[in-house]
Amino acid sequence: MNAWLLNTAMELRLSLRDRQAIFWSFLFPLFFLFIFATVFGRTNPNGVTALMPGLLTISSMAAGFFGLSIGLVTARERGLLRRYRVAPVRPWLIVSSLMVSNFVIALASLIVQLALAKAVYQVNVAGSALSFLAMLSAGLLAFMSIGLIVASLAENTKVALVVSNILFYPLMFLGGAALPAQMLPPGLQSVSKMLPSNYMVRGLSEIIIDGRRASLQIIVVLMTTGIVGIVVAAALFRWESNEPLSAAKKAWAAVVVAVFILAALIARQ
Repeated sequence: MNAWLLNTAMELRLSLRDRQAIFWSFLFPLFFLFIFATVFGRTNPNGVTALMPGLLTISSMAAGFFGLSIGLVTARERGLLRRYRVAPVRPWLIVSSLMVSNFVIALASLIVQLALAKAVYQVNVAGSALSFLAMLSAGLLAFMSIGLIVASLAENTKVALVVSNILFYPLMFLGGAALPAQMLPPGLQSVSKMLPSNYMVRGLSEIIIDGRRASLQIIVVLMTTGIVGIVVAAALFRWESNEPLSAAKKAWAAVVVAVFILAALIARQ
C-alpha cells in the first residue's frame, strides 16, 4: 500500500511537470469551451449551458486518449517503465497509480472549466453537485481506462496518437458530444447508444439541464467500462516498447467491445 501511495504521488508530481499533459488537461478544454460558447452558444447562458455536457465529455476523452495514453507510451519509449521491472512492482500498481494521478488532474480541470463557464457565461447546473461529480467521475474513469488500453497496445507514440484520433473523433461526433445524437440517421443512432460518450452526454444533460439525479444505470455502465478497461490494460501492460505482445493478450481488448455491446443492450431495454 505504501508503494502504491508513493508511486501515485510521484506520478501526480510528474504529470504536473509535463507540458504535454498540462496542455491536454487544462488548455485544450478551455480552447473548446471558448470556441463552442462563441460559435454555437452565441455566448447566451442557456445556449452555453446546453453545450456543457458535450464539452465536458470531449474534455474527458481528451484527458484519457491524449493526456494519459500518450504520456504512458512516451514514458515507455524513454525507458522509464523499464526501471520498475527490476523492483517487486506489478503492472496493476503502475496502471492504477497512473489512473488515479491523471484522474485527479483531469477532474480538477473539468471543475475549473465549469467554474469558468459559470463566471463568464453564467452557466447554471440545475442538478446537485454530488450527482454532477458522480457522473463526471464515472465518465472520466471509462475514457481513461480506454486510453490505458490504447497505450498498452500501441508500439510507439505515433501509433498511439493515430489510434487515439481514430477513437476520439467518432466518439465525439457519433456519441452526441459535438452535435446532438438526434440529428444522426436512425442507423447511426443505434450505434451511438453503444458508445460511452453517448452515456456520459446523456447523464450530464439530465443533471445540468433537467436537474435530475444521476442515473444509476448510466453510472453503472460507465463504471463497468472503466473497471473492465483497467483490468484489460493491466493484462496488456508492457515494460518496454520492443516487448512483444502476444495474440492472446491482444484478444483481451475484445472484452471492452463486449462491454459496449452489453451497454447497448441495456440501453434498449
